[in-house]
Amino acid sequence: MNEVYSINGPVIKVKNAKGFKIMEKVFVGKQKLLGEVISISDNFTVIQVYESTTGLQRGEKVYSSGEAISAVLGPGLLGNIFDGIQRPLHTIFENSGAYIKPGTNIPCLDMEKQWD
Repeated sequence: MNEVYSINGPVIKVKNAKGFKIMEKVFVGKQKLLGEVISISDNFTVIQVYESTTGLQRGEKVYSSGEAISAVLGPGLLGNIFDGIQRPLHTIFENSGAYIKPGTNIPCLDMEKQWD
């Protein structure tokens, strides 16, 4: 199983990882922190985590999404405010207040919304 081997700030390493691809979206640890595979070598896969890794520990699981990290485009994008990983800040504030909990995963756009 793919597990965290080392943590250095927002960068983690997974030793002898299986099944990852460059630029793949991954979820790290119990909190399912969002990350991206940035390097693959014979021994290590390097992942940049886009949330705070405070509290993350060696041995926690790293989950493959099978998808490339990407941005969603569509109606509702303009006029909305997002954080750096395209989470809608107004929606997060309405649901949980001023602070974003680690691993928060909210759809960035309303997929039912139509173009005006």
